[in-house]
Amino acid sequence: MKIFLKIIVLMVTMFTAMSCGKHRTASVSDFQFEVIGSGVKITRYTGNGEGGKLVIPGKINGMPVTVIGRGAFVDNKTLVSVTIPDSVIEIEDGSWQSSTGAFYGSSISSVKLSKNLKKIGDCAFLFCQNLTSINIPNSVTEIGARAFQGCTNLSSVTIPASITKIGSSAFAVCNSLSVESRRAIQASGYNFD
Repeated sequence: MKIFLKIIVLMVTMFTAMSCGKHRTASVSDFQFEVIGSGVKITRYTGNGEGGKLVIPGKINGMPVTVIGRGAFVDNKTLVSVTIPDSVIEIEDGSWQSSTGAFYGSSISSVKLSKNLKKIGDCAFLFCQNLTSINIPNSVTEIGARAFQGCTNLSSVTIPASITKIGSSAFAVCNSLSVESRRAIQASGYNFD
């Protein structure tokens, strides 16, 4: 009996040690995610949304969704609109060389950003050619390089006074931007040249 108990204690100890790593990857429904501290980073979405519309949950497994990870919605051609919950504070940096922006090349035409979002990462919406407008909330301070590059149908952008940094080529090849949107973006220190 003592040997059996020792084996059980050893197995529980090993399981606990393995599950206490910095990041744990799991999946729920159509979401793959990592637990980071007390929050969740969505790493991949494999669903279609309901009628092409997706409201990302504010919590997964009882933990707040705080980050949309690189490549999470890359090349998703079924979603047309996405609502990001107010628990999200960052859309992670991606890379144009490896096509890993969070929504890179997806078919979304509208997105509602979290009112607590602080950063829109590099390449976040790169080549989202159906995206027509974006209302950036007052909480955002940084828009990454190439964040909206190639959003050829993007005509309206609301830029808050909270923006302190707009990365290079963030709005390159956004040929449909209205004059008002271009002026607002330039007033934030971005140069279209």
